[in-house]
Amino acid sequence: MVIPINNSFTLATTSGGYYGLGAYRPESIPSQQDQRGDANRSTLGRTGSIRLPWGNAQDVAPASILSRVPPKSLRRIEREGDPLAGVGYQGRMDHECIRHARMAFRVIAVDFVGILSKFAFFTLGPLSIVVSLLFYFTFGNDPYLIDSKKDLFIFVAICTILPLAVWQLTKIMFNLFPKWLLKTGRGPEWELNRRTGLVTVWTYPKKAPFRKQGNPTITQAPFYEFDAWVNARADRHGVLNSLVMYHRYQKLMVPVGDLLGNQSLPQPCYA
Repeated sequence: MVIPINNSFTLATTSGGYYGLGAYRPESIPSQQDQRGDANRSTLGRTGSIRLPWGNAQDVAPASILSRVPPKSLRRIEREGDPLAGVGYQGRMDHECIRHARMAFRVIAVDFVGILSKFAFFTLGPLSIVVSLLFYFTFGNDPYLIDSKKDLFIFVAICTILPLAVWQLTKIMFNLFPKWLLKTGRGPEWELNRRTGLVTVWTYPKKAPFRKQGNPTITQAPFYEFDAWVNARADRHGVLNSLVMYHRYQKLMVPVGDLLGNQSLPQPCYA
């Protein structure tokens, strides 16, 4: 079920060539009513946030988008094909549309284990070797510590061989069993469509155990009715900034930070 918040754009998007009359154009934003209140957040929730201004946008992009898909990955996709082409993945990012969709939990879990084991191999591995060598050359001749040589070997093996094995196993799973591992999630979460000028949000009902996921509620609104906010929050790692779009008149939000991730500096969110 599609719920348009503003019905004035429905016919405008079906005419006017490839880019309809409802497509976003900064020089032709229609007059809008004043914002009477914030339907998405309380006054306390707005305290650590900054609303980005409209107009005078610069032609820049956050570096995190380029670093997540480096040229090496693009060349591999050109050579081997897109691994998500045959799994029903509904995400999209091109000149016309940005649609965010999550993969299944198994993909996220295996990928997280691979990243964690790789980090452990390159950090704990060298550290364990250095500590073991220092211990061996310092106490190696002590008759009371002869049996500790075996323990040193086990310690180095746990800190190096085990993370390496887990890391390579996750790579093998992605390379040899992509059809089993790569599975799309419940569906798209949100979409920014340049061609129609619409923002679409899919809201899924809570899934009950051992029951099929229900159909989502699809809500649409024009892009110019949203304001971009940079939300800042603090945790043990410091200050984290995220980019979120809030509808000006209705309870509706688009967490654009799903693509960027949490940023230690606000400048990537500004970009």
